[in-house]
Amino acid sequence: MADFPAGWQAVPKDDEDDDEATEKRIAECVGVDHGDLYGDEPSAESPEFTNEDEETISSKVVVMASADEASDGLGIVASETYRTCISGEVATSVEESIKGEGASVGEISLNEVSVGQHGDEVTAFRVEIPFELNGFEATAALDFAIVRVDRALVQLTGYRISVGSLTTDDYVTYLDLATKRTQTALKAA
Repeated sequence: MADFPAGWQAVPKDDEDDDEATEKRIAECVGVDHGDLYGDEPSAESPEFTNEDEETISSKVVVMASADEASDGLGIVASETYRTCISGEVATSVEESIKGEGASVGEISLNEVSVGQHGDEVTAFRVEIPFELNGFEATAALDFAIVRVDRALVQLTGYRISVGSLTTDDYVTYLDLATKRTQTALKAA
């Protein structure tokens, strides 16, 4: 928590059963085996960190058998197909969370995001979904960044509704922090 500004708190992650079902749908959509995308390699996840604006950020590190394997994994998540599949999952999630009378979801946008150079390779993108709920218009934005650090992949995910206090600069700062900690841990191993 020392890495976050005042007002942020750690909260437990949501149900992992939902995560596995989502992973299976994404792997099928991408056209790869579930194990190729979500294998059983050693990994560590942070809790979700959230602030008073209900923005969230979390990270996950997966350590692969080799740098080539990690690079292959990064190649899958950097693909347009993967990004399109993630966009569809995010849209479904937003639709399910606001379903009912007076709710509608607009056109999804998928954009590459510049986060600077971190680790050995990096890819980052943002999914934005405008929605209306009982006359209130907002946009759900989900940022994904995946960094390869030697044989490890660092994933940072940020989520916010409309404009909050989590800026792209903040996101890049946390990505840099997660990358550096992974580099230090790999050197110590």
